[in-house]
Amino acid sequence: MKRVSYDTSIKHITRHGLLQDILTREEIALIPSPNISRWKHESDNKYMHSEINEILTQEVNLIKRLNRSGYKTLKVKLIKQLSF
Repeated sequence: MKRVSYDTSIKHITRHGLLQDILTREEIALIPSPNISRWKHESDNKYMHSEINEILTQEVNLIKRLNRSGYKTLKVKLIKQLSF
């Protein structure tokens, strides 16, 4: 069996509890559960310059809040923020 390597962004979103917000159930099912468990317990500072991934976490959380709120004006603000 060929060994599979995962991108560090997958490890990051797993550590921050965002895996189910990014990947489908089918995609998550393809990742061995020991990997997911290990990633959940890794320290954020294990990878150099991993603080850049905090932006991803903030954006996903913002999008989740906007989707729950249902306000179109907030969604427009988000699009403007992300469109540097």
